[in-house]
Amino acid sequence: FKHELLPRKLSALCYDNSQETELKKRHELKIAIIGYSGSGKSTLANFLGQHYNCEVLHLDKIHFTSNWQERTVDEMTDDISTFMLQSDWIIEGNYSACLYEERMREADVLSISTLTELIVSIGRLGVI
Repeated sequence: FKHELLPRKLSALCYDNSQETELKKRHELKIAIIGYSGSGKSTLANFLGQHYNCEVLHLDKIHFTSNWQERTVDEMTDDISTFMLQSDWIIEGNYSACLYEERMREADVLSISTLTELIVSIGRLGVI
């Protein structure tokens, strides 16, 4: 678990339950999850979405239409922009061409996901 790779509040959240309580009290939680393919980003996003009762946007799911046609960056950016207007959100995925800097700047918590960190982070939240 590379604590120094977890900027802002995620590292505190993993070690200090009072931070988790404070984030819940504000009723405003924005989480950006990025990482390698197959590292557990979707699993972590789904878990946190259920844990915090917060809607999740999986960027892979908006990258394609229902018949597997690739969408344009502009189409994806429009969807992400609309999603980010919510007071709470979890956005999972890399897609550097799609509001990457804005997602990182607006997120209260940034998670850089590897499978090992996923297991350790969930364990430190005290729910497994």
